[in-house]
Amino acid sequence: YGSKENLLEAIIFSSMEKILEDITNIFLSDDHTIVEKIFFAIKKLYTQYSNMETPTRSDPNAARIIFSPECIFLTDQIQDVIQKLAKEGQEQGFIKKHIKIEMVPYVFLNSIRGLSTWVKPESFPFSKLELMKNSIEIILDGILTPKAMEEYLNS
Repeated sequence: YGSKENLLEAIIFSSMEKILEDITNIFLSDDHTIVEKIFFAIKKLYTQYSNMETPTRSDPNAARIIFSPECIFLTDQIQDVIQKLAKEGQEQGFIKKHIKIEMVPYVFLNSIRGLSTWVKPESFPFSKLELMKNSIEIILDGILTPKAMEEYLNS
């Protein structure tokens, strides 16, 4: 890799490419309902962003890499897949009609990215994973129809 910065760049790009590949495969799968796809996409996003937490925290160049044209391009592709998944969910009656589908990728990515890299204070009364789970349930409760929310909670 030639330098620590090049290694960090490779880790970040690889992680983002993995996110894109995983959620694209989830979206294209015919083996799952739309609610299961949403559940699996959230799980993949959280896992991948959590894996990026340590290397990006330890290097001040991480922000430069994350906002590089290559990463922005990958982020745009990830957002497109999430938007297509949300649109499919709305067309199938799982996402409420009044929800602005173009906002869904931003809400999910910003929430998941923030929660996966958040440092939990010692005095916080619940775990980081509990916060993530409840935050996602609050978001989904706001966009999913009651039938879809029930299916999500049972998955």
